[in-house]
Amino acid sequence: MNTLKQYGWEGTLAGILAGIMVILTVVTHLTAHPERSDGASLRATPAVGPAAFHPMPDRVPVASTTRPMRAAVSRKPAADRRTSGSSRPSDPLEVVVVPSPISGQFRLLASSRTSATPTSDKLTLRLRVVSHAVADLVTPFQSAMLELRTPGLEPINPEHPFSYPVPAGNSREEDIVFVIPSSLDLDRAVLRIHYYNELKEIPLAALPKDSRH
Repeated sequence: MNTLKQYGWEGTLAGILAGIMVILTVVTHLTAHPERSDGASLRATPAVGPAAFHPMPDRVPVASTTRPMRAAVSRKPAADRRTSGSSRPSDPLEVVVVPSPISGQFRLLASSRTSATPTSDKLTLRLRVVSHAVADLVTPFQSAMLELRTPGLEPINPEHPFSYPVPAGNSREEDIVFVIPSSLDLDRAVLRIHYYNELKEIPLAALPKDSRH
């Protein structure tokens, strides 16, 4: 009987220990973090609140999407590039003066020189005016706008005063007479055309030889 009681107590103790081990195994399995295939443990992400911060590695290879810039190469020949950068010289016999609404194009067409007195000549300049005025306006063409200038002499005004307004879109040619010294060198003279703050000059030396008489 005593032997039976001794073995019954030992069986009971073994059953208790086995039950404790089973409970510990279950608890460990439930609380342990599952392992990922790469060895890093998974961490739970909070369902609410600010998003979890995920630090980026110090160096991340990023493929550039910017195409390298290439210097623009002109396809024009070298001679064309040289001439395109500078504007062509304007016609020295032609100028545009007076404000835009009543502007006009003045062109020196010809000149003639005749003796008047032993010390003076008459110089006749043929001038054409093309009106660029807006509709219903006129381009002024007056003797007060013209004068002959040469170094060392006072300005020379036309012999006779005149005023010929040129309507918009029209043109007019007139012979303007100046009385000049017989010794005057016309190659150094200019016809100055001015209207208020506008001032332009046409060199008489620019006239072709066949247009001088």
